[in-house]
Amino acid sequence: GESLGLMQIQPKWHQWRMDALGCPDLFDPFQNVTVGCHILAEKFQKYGNIEMALMAYNAGDSGANNHWFSKGIYTNKYSQSVLMKTEEIRSGSYVL
Repeated sequence: GESLGLMQIQPKWHQWRMDALGCPDLFDPFQNVTVGCHILAEKFQKYGNIEMALMAYNAGDSGANNHWFSKGIYTNKYSQSVLMKTEEIRSGSYVL
Protein backbone atom coordinates (compact mmCIF):
# COMPACT_ATOMS: atom_id res chain seq x y z
CA GLY A 1 0.00 0.00 0.00
CA GLU A 2 1.03 3.53 0.73
CA SER A 3 2.54 2.83 4.16
CA LEU A 4 6.31 2.98 4.47
CA GLY A 5 8.96 1.56 6.76
CA LEU A 6 8.98 -0.30 10.03
CA MET A 7 6.05 1.56 11.53
CA GLN A 8 4.05 1.63 8.28
CA ILE A 9 3.59 5.40 8.05
CA GLN A 10 1.64 7.05 5.24
CA PRO A 11 3.32 10.29 4.18
CA LYS A 12 0.06 11.71 2.79
CA TRP A 13 -1.28 11.91 6.36
CA HIS A 14 1.96 12.65 8.21
CA GLN A 15 4.09 14.84 5.93
CA TRP A 16 3.62 17.79 8.27
CA ARG A 17 4.86 15.66 11.17
CA MET A 18 7.84 14.39 9.17
CA ASP A 19 8.76 17.98 8.33
CA ALA A 20 8.34 19.17 11.93
CA LEU A 21 10.51 16.34 13.24
CA GLY A 22 13.15 16.68 10.51
CA CYS A 23 12.48 13.13 9.33
CA PRO A 24 12.03 13.22 5.53
CA ASP A 25 13.17 9.63 4.87
CA LEU A 26 10.75 6.99 6.13
CA PHE A 27 13.03 4.26 4.79
CA ASP A 28 15.61 5.29 7.39
CA PRO A 29 14.72 3.16 10.45
CA PHE A 30 15.60 5.88 12.99
CA GLN A 31 13.48 8.49 11.22
CA ASN A 32 10.60 6.07 10.70
CA VAL A 33 10.49 5.02 14.34
CA THR A 34 10.80 8.65 15.45
CA VAL A 35 7.72 9.61 13.43
CA GLY A 36 5.87 6.46 14.54
CA CYS A 37 6.57 7.16 18.21
CA HIS A 38 5.33 10.72 17.75
CA ILE A 39 2.08 9.40 16.29
CA LEU A 40 1.69 6.86 19.10
CA ALA A 41 2.37 9.49 21.75
CA GLU A 42 -0.31 11.70 20.23
CA LYS A 43 -2.81 8.83 20.20
CA PHE A 44 -2.00 7.91 23.80
CA GLN A 45 -2.42 11.51 24.89
CA LYS A 46 -5.78 11.66 23.11
CA TYR A 47 -7.20 8.37 24.39
CA GLY A 48 -5.34 7.84 27.68
CA ASN A 49 -5.38 4.11 27.04
CA ILE A 50 -2.60 2.17 25.34
CA GLU A 51 -4.89 -0.31 23.59
CA MET A 52 -7.10 2.43 22.20
CA ALA A 53 -3.98 4.32 21.10
CA LEU A 54 -2.70 1.24 19.29
CA MET A 55 -6.05 0.62 17.63
CA ALA A 56 -6.23 4.24 16.43
CA TYR A 57 -2.61 4.04 15.23
CA ASN A 58 -3.50 0.97 13.19
CA ALA A 59 -6.88 2.04 11.76
CA GLY A 60 -6.80 5.83 12.13
CA ASP A 61 -9.02 7.73 14.53
CA SER A 62 -12.16 7.52 12.42
CA GLY A 63 -11.56 3.86 11.52
CA ALA A 64 -11.07 2.90 15.15
CA ASN A 65 -14.14 4.86 16.18
CA ASN A 66 -16.33 3.43 13.42
CA HIS A 67 -15.19 -0.18 13.83
CA TRP A 68 -14.72 -0.44 17.58
CA PHE A 69 -14.98 2.52 19.94
CA SER A 70 -18.55 3.44 18.92
CA LYS A 71 -19.50 -0.17 19.70
CA GLY A 72 -17.87 -0.19 23.12
CA ILE A 73 -14.90 -2.27 21.96
CA TYR A 74 -11.56 -1.08 23.35
CA THR A 75 -9.24 -3.98 22.52
CA ASN A 76 -8.62 -6.10 19.43
CA LYS A 77 -6.22 -8.71 18.08
CA TYR A 78 -3.79 -6.05 16.86
CA SER A 79 -3.52 -4.21 20.19
CA GLN A 80 -3.28 -7.49 22.10
CA SER A 81 -0.55 -8.75 19.77
CA VAL A 82 1.53 -5.59 20.17
CA LEU A 83 1.22 -5.73 23.95
CA MET A 84 2.11 -9.42 23.98
CA LYS A 85 5.28 -8.75 21.94
CA THR A 86 6.10 -5.86 24.26
CA GLU A 87 5.92 -8.17 27.26
CA GLU A 88 8.05 -10.80 25.52
CA ILE A 89 10.70 -8.18 24.81
CA ARG A 90 10.61 -6.87 28.38
CA SER A 91 10.91 -10.36 29.85
CA GLY A 92 13.74 -11.36 27.52
CA SER A 93 11.76 -14.26 26.06
CA TYR A 94 11.32 -12.71 22.59
CA VAL A 95 12.98 -14.79 19.87
CA LEU A 96 13.52 -13.55 16.34
